[in-house]
Amino acid sequence: MLAVVLAGPWFAAAQTGQVTEVLKDCRARVKWDADGPMPVAGRLGFVTGQNRVLAVFRTLDPGESGGEILLQDVLWPGFLLKDQQARVTETEMSPAPAGKGALLVWSDHPGGGIQVNGSPAGHAPAWVVLDPGTHEILLDLPEGGKAGARIHARAGVEDFLCLHGRSWPDPEGMGIPFLLLSPDLKKKEGRPEPLRWLEDREGNRVYFCNDTVKHPVVRNKAIPRYPEAARRLRRQGKVILDGLVGSDGRIANLDVIFSPGDDFSQAAVEAVSQWTYEPATLDGKPVNVYFTITAEFYLTH
Repeated sequence: MLAVVLAGPWFAAAQTGQVTEVLKDCRARVKWDADGPMPVAGRLGFVTGQNRVLAVFRTLDPGESGGEILLQDVLWPGFLLKDQQARVTETEMSPAPAGKGALLVWSDHPGGGIQVNGSPAGHAPAWVVLDPGTHEILLDLPEGGKAGARIHARAGVEDFLCLHGRSWPDPEGMGIPFLLLSPDLKKKEGRPEPLRWLEDREGNRVYFCNDTVKHPVVRNKAIPRYPEAARRLRRQGKVILDGLVGSDGRIANLDVIFSPGDDFSQAAVEAVSQWTYEPATLDGKPVNVYFTITAEFYLTH
């Protein structure tokens, strides 16, 4: 059983400002617009950049902290930078009723339809009230398919869940696969990350590895060919790749995330494409997972 408390227009905001500095301990400093009032302590808001939502924050007491905010949930810390916009929501997000849990479901692309246990629950971002226990949350993605998560709601606990696709367009329009789904905010509180996945229009799922999904283990590993030109110039480094390890243990959809050069990238893709794995498992059954792989190129003499 659930009740939607907030599913209002995303861009409505009472106060806006600009992030001037990202601090330690999940804090950031904001210069609020001069023509508006200072935000009230405890209000929730969102940080945006490149027309994407990056983070959920809670305002701190302006009298004690100036313009600081406390980051509650971050999509990917590597893109949380200064000069981005902070928006405080106009709608109050009421605490969960006695004996219930509360969850803010948000996305880098606001507006996608949300389902909780198969029932419609508004559009992201939406504040939902949940009975204690396990729930399945699905979000419609703009490119088709869905992002999903299995979460455990606890009575009296307010939580945050970001559901999104896998790529981030940089200013040149290129896609950068995600290395991280969220920061270690919840781990600091001793709370595990939820089980997450993406699914296509037919409902086929590919999971993200976490403590619930047993990671794949490499079984046969082809050694990458060291590019001769790089060897002569004594160039070294590592290539980081993102790919899908299927339930059969084979690799597909390899993308290069980082590389010291195109020659290293080509050699890494050629080799890693031949690797096979003991597949990842969920509840003892093989599943498809997204996986990050590193191929190293270092000279020994």
